[in-house]
This record gives sequence, C-alpha cells and structure tokens, in this order.
Amino acid sequence: MRWLVIILLFQCLSTDGSRSHLFSFKAKKYIVVISHREIILMCPKILFKPFFRLLTASADYVEVDVRMTKDEQFIVMHNATVDKMTNGSGAIKELGFEEIKKLRINNQNNDGKIYLIPSFEEILELCRGKIKIYLDFKDGDVEKAFNLIKKHEMQNDVAVYINSEKLYDEWKKIAPELPLISSIPSKASFEESGDFLQIKKINIVDNAYESSTVKFLHKKNIKIWLDVESDEEGPEVWQKALNLNIDGLQTDHPEQLIQYLISKKLR
Repeated sequence: MRWLVIILLFQCLSTDGSRSHLFSFKAKKYIVVISHREIILMCPKILFKPFFRLLTASADYVEVDVRMTKDEQFIVMHNATVDKMTNGSGAIKELGFEEIKKLRINNQNNDGKIYLIPSFEEILELCRGKIKIYLDFKDGDVEKAFNLIKKHEMQNDVAVYINSEKLYDEWKKIAPELPLISSIPSKASFEESGDFLQIKKINIVDNAYESSTVKFLHKKNIKIWLDVESDEEGPEVWQKALNLNIDGLQTDHPEQLIQYLISKKLR
C-alpha cells in the first residue's frame, strides 16, 4: 500500500505536464500563488486527489516542509514529531526512514484510503514539470537535499525558505543560484533592515505588511510573498494584501484566489 498515494497522484498529474502558460497572460501584474502545505497530507481535512487537481489548475508553487530522519533520509512533514498526525510516535530525527514510511496518516476524511508520509524524492518527482516548490527546509544536510533537487531536475523550480542564519550560510554556499526566502526583523528600522539585507542576500520576504516597507524592499529588488492563510482568509484579506503592491500570496485556497486574481486582471 505504500505506493497507493503516489499512484493516485500520478494519475492526477499525468493529464497535462506543461506549466508554460503560467506567465502568458496579459495582466497588469502577475501575482504568484503559493499553495500552503496540504501537499503533504498533514491537513487530513483536504482530500489528496482533488487537491492535486487544484495544483495543476494554475498555482505556481506549493509549500513543502522537509525534515531529515535518523538515517539521513528526507521526508515531508511540518511537525518535528509524528505524534499528532500519524499512528506512530517519536521525533523524526530519531526515527529511521523505513519506520516512518510504515506509518499511516490519521485519515479524518473517512474515505477508506490509506495515506502515507511522502519522501522528498517522491514529491520532487511528482512536482517536476507541473508546479514549483516553495521549500520550507526545517533541518538536515543541505548538500544532500540539493543533490536530490538536481537529481530530479528541479534546480530551476525551487525557492528555499530560510529560518536560521546557519541554514542561510549553507544554502548560499552550496546552491547560490536558488532564490532564498526569509523574514526581515519585525521591529527593525529601515536602516537596520537595510544593513541586514546587505549582509544576507534575500530574494523574497514574507512579512512586509506596510506599504512603506514594500516600497523599501522593491527598491532593493526584493519580492514580497505574503502569507495570508488563516480562518478569515478570503477576498477582503487578499485585497488588503494586494493594495500593498506585493508580488505573491501563500494561500489555503489556491483555486478561489486565482479566480479572484483573474477578476482583478492580476493573472
């Protein structure tokens, strides 16, 4: 049963492998859409097969959270332990790859399907040629992760979220061509932020919520992809973000957001 999810996903994705249409629309400005996290089945409320149909509908990126196992293999999971979402227990870094692959994700859909934790390689292969990856790299060996990205020919289709100075230094050294995403210090002045960005060459920022900050970052050729996923997410939240002149949105509702952007001539 370990390949059940993979087979289903392949069937969903095999109909149209082209993403060449992504930037072909004559829009005022193309807003990048990032689908938030559900690809890894850590949100059992969402059916896996329909969600992949939404991904191929037009989203540009999907967020993928990656962690390393005890035996230095990469699996895709947001949480540091398997306790909450599976029938197992323990920290990922203390469990072996085969142990984790035998676990079952708690299926709150009651749809009779068995959901397994995907490996990073499985997701890379599924996404290749169909959707780009917003890689939230939680921990692990950066060089090994980048080798997998290259193995699956995704080095031009991955942007990496950095959550520590150590990881920034490692990714910058090993894969300097990959776009890096991070947060600027929330209470820093423009001068302090400028000093920070002078040292750390960030391509994309996810926490600019003031128009003055957006303008400041744009002058430095830095894009802004805001996280807007929440219980209140909808047209009002999207428009508030769009009014800041941002460049992308990470969402729990990619299909609805894309339709809204199309109505505003932003796709």
